[in-house]
Amino acid sequence: MTKREAPEASVETLSDAVILDTMPRAVIVAGPDGRIVRWNPAATELFGWTADDTIGRRTEDFLIPAQEVPNASEARARIAAGETLTGDFTLMHRDGHAIRARVANRAVLDGDGVPLGVLGVSEDVSEQRLAEQQSADLAEQLRVALDVGGLGTWHWDLATGQTAWDTKLGQLYGLRPGMLSGTIDQWYASIHRDDRAEVVAALEHAVETKSGYEVEHRVIWPDGSIHWLQGKGQMVVDEHGRVLGAIGCSSDVTHQVEFATERERVAAISIAAAETERLARERLEFLSTINDALSGSPTRHEAMRSVTQALVPRLGEWCTMYVLPDTGSLIPEVEAAHADPEQLGFANHLKARFPYDPHSNAMIPRIIRSGQGEFYPVLDREMIAAAAPSDEARTVVPALSLRSVIAVPLTKAGRVLGAMQFVNTENTRVFTNDDVVLAEIIAGRIASALDNLRLREHEQMIATTLQASLLPDSLPVVDGVEVAVRYWATGEGTEVGGDFYDMFELDGSWAVVMGDVCGTGPIAASTTGLARHTIRASAWHGASAPDVLSELNHAMLRSGRSTFCTVAYSTLTPAGRGFDLEVTSGGHPLPIVHRASGQIELAGHAGTLVGMLDQVAVVPITTRLEPGDAVVMYTDGITDVRPPHDIDASVLQRLVAESCADGVDADTIADRLRARIEAVLPLAERNDDIALLVLRVSD
Repeated sequence: MTKREAPEASVETLSDAVILDTMPRAVIVAGPDGRIVRWNPAATELFGWTADDTIGRRTEDFLIPAQEVPNASEARARIAAGETLTGDFTLMHRDGHAIRARVANRAVLDGDGVPLGVLGVSEDVSEQRLAEQQSADLAEQLRVALDVGGLGTWHWDLATGQTAWDTKLGQLYGLRPGMLSGTIDQWYASIHRDDRAEVVAALEHAVETKSGYEVEHRVIWPDGSIHWLQGKGQMVVDEHGRVLGAIGCSSDVTHQVEFATERERVAAISIAAAETERLARERLEFLSTINDALSGSPTRHEAMRSVTQALVPRLGEWCTMYVLPDTGSLIPEVEAAHADPEQLGFANHLKARFPYDPHSNAMIPRIIRSGQGEFYPVLDREMIAAAAPSDEARTVVPALSLRSVIAVPLTKAGRVLGAMQFVNTENTRVFTNDDVVLAEIIAGRIASALDNLRLREHEQMIATTLQASLLPDSLPVVDGVEVAVRYWATGEGTEVGGDFYDMFELDGSWAVVMGDVCGTGPIAASTTGLARHTIRASAWHGASAPDVLSELNHAMLRSGRSTFCTVAYSTLTPAGRGFDLEVTSGGHPLPIVHRASGQIELAGHAGTLVGMLDQVAVVPITTRLEPGDAVVMYTDGITDVRPPHDIDASVLQRLVAESCADGVDADTIADRLRARIEAVLPLAERNDDIALLVLRVSD
């Protein structure tokens, strides 16, 4: 048959071989004995073996991995029995690498159903299976991550309003399976009402801006318990920029929130404790300042001035102190201080313009009468008007710009000693209850200190008055002799000392007395009076110097007082241009004589103490004083001081010589001696009074 006469080609005329060769998948045909009879080009492309390489060979010889060969016979038997085996298998490429292939094997039967062989179709699914495995791995990793992180996920379809929650998210909202309605309204309802507006606003903003959001909010479980969740979401947008919905996740942050809340609480407590400690430290420092002001003030007036100045501006812009001078007093002494010293003149002007009225209903008189403090954190106009004592005052008070006032009584042992007032104006802060407490504490300390100062001042006044009564009111004038006397009450001066001096006229001469009764207080005072009067009475009756001291000795012994004294009884008698000084010492320091030439010597002879023994042993010694000579008589308050301030005889004589230099008068000598004595130890720090008498014969 010629080519022209060949039948027309058609699909029906294509042979099975041609069909197999054109198939895109690998096709392998094996006979009943398992040997390959057909191997199409796709098989060559997939496995690298050609038809010539494989025809007549078994697949287990080169295509099936060695570990899978034992299963090949079983597989052929199952296929021969009419079973089609389909699945993924690992097959070997000619170059030795494994191929994951999807294989379908089935039997080829003749018309009578007798197996003629096996037809296997394979395709490479390595990349697909790898992608599927990676996807599965990622899904598992995501599941593990969500599980470990306690995250629940959701999806919201904006069009339908439906939400899809996973099981974990339902658990985060306290919902059991079957309790989810799948609506966003259920989500809204689960959110705590105080947080709902914020969460909804965040979601609406994310929809509007086509962005994500992150919120922390509380949810209420069906059992009523409250939990904190952190939610994050992202809008899903199509290719046209339209929001389709959102996806997101939530996690329980209750522990973190509670921990943060507790940490903030502890931090707040720590800050508050630190602030309390700071305030306490500042308060102690402030109280220490007040204590220093009080302790450093010798009188009530100085204490009032020092304290009011120390109180501003720490406790108030204005501070005014009202102190009743004594029990039964109605008009207090007033001391004021201001943060701006220039305002004090205005305060004094007001005090003079509006005198204190103890019976008025003004704040301070009211507090002094009642003993109850008053506190006005913020003054209104009605209060300010009511506080003014008169119509005239009401015209002045507004100019003060008063804003806040504390007034507290000064009380001690239930007795009102006065009051204190603290004022802040409109330019400063408002007082607090803590300020009131501090003001009351300070007022208590001030009241106690002022009362102690008052008592001490009374004691000093009494002691000074009594001491003055034990000393002569005046000394006689002796022609040709300069006389200077000094009496220095040392320490607090609240007790009468036993030091005394006297000078009185006798027939043709003058008696000069310097004495010191042992001790202080009432016994010393009464003994001093006894000594002065006994000496005068004896001398005026013409007794000799030894008899004067003897009669004093007997008088002290008969008095029953358990004390004694030292006395230097001297007489000064004119002798030519000078004077004779007869000194009779009963245990008293001997007078120091400074000659006009500068020479220093002692006058007299030491005798026994007076008031200790039945008899005194004394020896009168006479010393001639010439013009320019000076005599210094003193008590042992000058010399009997503790080391290193003690002054022995030689030091005292040197001080006398320095004081008498240049021929100065008696008063100058006395003043110089005081200055030199205080240079060694101030009088305020000494514990014994000093009596000093200076005689100087005029040039």
